Amino acid sequence: MITLSSFNRYFGNNPLQTLTKIRDESIENGNPELTKEAREKLGNSFINVYKDYVKLSDKVELVEGSIEDKLRKNEFSESEVKSLFKWIDENTKSPHWMEVDGVSYDEAYIKVFHTSKNIDEFKTKYLELQQKYLVDFRNINSSQKTSEEDKEKPFKPIQTESKNKETYKDDNIRNELVKKLLEDKFSTSKELELLFGVKFSNDAGEFNQILSSNSAPKSIDIKA
Repeated sequence: MITLSSFNRYFGNNPLQTLTKIRDESIENGNPELTKEAREKLGNSFINVYKDYVKLSDKVELVEGSIEDKLRKNEFSESEVKSLFKWIDENTKSPHWMEVDGVSYDEAYIKVFHTSKNIDEFKTKYLELQQKYLVDFRNINSSQKTSEEDKEKPFKPIQTESKNKETYKDDNIRNELVKKLLEDKFSTSKELELLFGVKFSNDAGEFNQILSSNSAPKSIDIKA
């Protein structure tokens, strides 16, 4: 799960433009082991994920001076950003409910970033978020009697119901590669390697050099 500041961090101030350029260039000059249709589909997946997060982010008011506001304005040092996301990684609970009380985990996650005005407040809210959405299988209500007929049926992991009537759903919507690309700890090079069929360091200059070698747009600001 990420916020829009992460897109800005990795793809510059106009992520949609950057992702569109990446898609278009990969279609024409990308990995020959993938068909053009496959490269286009993969590129569009990145774009669609970004658009989905824009819509989701717009649902949550961005408080001026919040953690997300400061991240977008680059008011944290690189070491502070790394320290923050390392802490997040270490304190993220799994598995968690996809939705609680009508609010998705993604929306609640974004709200913590959008409303916390300092690191201490952020950490407090984030820990509360993890606790609220944590799936504790030890406490799942198993009091309902299962008929012998149901016992004979193969298990179908569609949903599990807790004692609080909260629904845990398997989130298989997003392509696994896209999820890796957009994690805060992702490596740009691995995903670009799949699209373009060459190895990259996490150096934006190297990628721009490949783009500038043809008629594609001359520069893409990728920040890794």
